[in-house]
Amino acid sequence: MVEYSKKFLEHRAKLANFNKLSKSLQEFLEQKADNYRLSFQDLKALVDIAIDLNMWQEGSLIDIWEDKRDKKETIKSIKSRYEDIRAKRKSYSNFRSNKRQ
Repeated sequence: MVEYSKKFLEHRAKLANFNKLSKSLQEFLEQKADNYRLSFQDLKALVDIAIDLNMWQEGSLIDIWEDKRDKKETIKSIKSRYEDIRAKRKSYSNFRSNKRQ
């Protein structure tokens, strides 16, 4: 367990966007990373998904997380739900440009 905690800290240090996540999401990912022994690639993909969901105002990674019987199925489920959200038609009616007209 201590060994993975050290590895997680190494992974986290390499992920610039990890620190952009809310503290609660960071803690959530840290717990899930420990439970599933997430690889660097898994963690990077999940951080990227979390950033996109926030940017799109589509909720949180926590909202689409569904624990499955193993890591592979869990990641597959999250990526599938993410792709469904990503494929949804977006409305930009509330978008305001910073350019002056």
